[in-house]
This record gives sequence, structure tokens and C-alpha cells, in this order.
Amino acid sequence: MKRLILLLILLLSVAGCSDDEEEETADIVFGEVVEDNEIEAKNVFERGEKVNFLLESKSNLEMEEVSIQLNGMNPNSGEWEKITSNTLETNPDSKQIMNGLEGSIFEQLGSGTYQLEIKLKDETVKGDFIVEEKE
Repeated sequence: MKRLILLLILLLSVAGCSDDEEEETADIVFGEVVEDNEIEAKNVFERGEKVNFLLESKSNLEMEEVSIQLNGMNPNSGEWEKITSNTLETNPDSKQIMNGLEGSIFEQLGSGTYQLEIKLKDETVKGDFIVEEKE
């Protein structure tokens, strides 16, 4: 039941944030690394599991570093709250960024709905994922 509620919150937040007038030029995919630059997509992770992500852009990044922010959903208000932020070095000629968030982060934060924001030159790309208790 808890998993169903978390998925419902995630779907509502994604639907509420979508804007048909803006065309996205990049996407974030979460999942498990299966090869050097490939991820098997999934959005639900167990507490303590590494959360890998791949950002794919339609054009070169044209930036030497990007800002990354991790947000958590406040279960009482349903609003995103900033947890932490950092920068990540990138190759300006690349169209991809692949990295991960260590599982120890979520051991401390606990289960819940999270959002990753990556600020590119002309846009902020957002992706949501869920961390749940180990079964």
C-alpha cells in the first residue's frame, strides 16, 4: 500500500509539473548500469542502493560543469525541498552525463520520493525517483 501511495504522489507531481508548450532538449534516466554508457531504466530503488542516472541531451552540453541538486518531497505539504547541491565536471563536447548517488545518502535520508535537478545552459532538467525500505 505504501508503494502505491508513493507511486501515486510521483505521478501527480510529474503531471503537475509538465508543460506542453516547452520542448525539452534533455532527459534523465535512472537505473542500473549494464554497460559503460547504458542504464537499465527503473525509478524505484531500495534504501541503501546506489541510484545511477544518465542525462542525455539532444545537443552538446557546451559547459565544463553543471549544477546538480537533490530534492526530497515533504510528505506533509507535497512540496519539493532542497536536500543538497553540488557541481559536476563535464566534457563540453559530450551529449551525456552518467553518474550516481551513493546508497549511503539514502540510508541516512530514509525512504521517500526524491527529485534530481541538473541545470544546463538553457534549461533545468528534472527527474523523479522513489527509495523504499528493503523487503
